[in-house]
Amino acid sequence: MAKFEMQEGKGRLFKVKERKTEKSPHFTGNALYKGEVIQISGWANVQDGKLMSIGLGLQEPRERDEKPAKQTESNDDWGI
Repeated sequence: MAKFEMQEGKGRLFKVKERKTEKSPHFTGNALYKGEVIQISGWANVQDGKLMSIGLGLQEPRERDEKPAKQTESNDDWGI
């Protein structure tokens, strides 16, 4: 797999393997905005078993000693 290089105005979200609470995001990742890396969190909005949308939260990146939620690059269905 080719290494991902961040580009201005773009980022990636990854599915979280183990959510800590019901309020924890389903997806986490980073994006590059105005030359700075920002953290992205995503919550799946499911209705009648169908993914309707993903709500997003943006914030400054964590400190290096903080561990992010475990992520996966699974190609299966969204598995929400």
